[in-house]
Amino acid sequence: MSTKQEQEVEKWRKEARELKKLVKEKDKIINEKDLHIQFLTERLEAWAERNWTLRTELLNLNVDKFVEKKQKMLEGFQKDSSSKEIL
Repeated sequence: MSTKQEQEVEKWRKEARELKKLVKEKDKIINEKDLHIQFLTERLEAWAERNWTLRTELLNLNVDKFVEKKQKMLEGFQKDSSSKEIL
């Protein structure tokens, strides 16, 4: 038979093992969230870069080409919105 002190030590060891498992699970969740944040940040940066490039292109165009490009963009937008309505 174990003494009362040995039983208490075993109880604390068991609790420590359970807490270590819990910490590992939490670390895994945190790492997954960090990866997801990194992915979203990269997407946002790519979008911002494309947006900046488009804006600078539009600012550097003369008026005729600007109007022509806007018309093409609007036509593309209308096609995209009509195809989404069908779905």
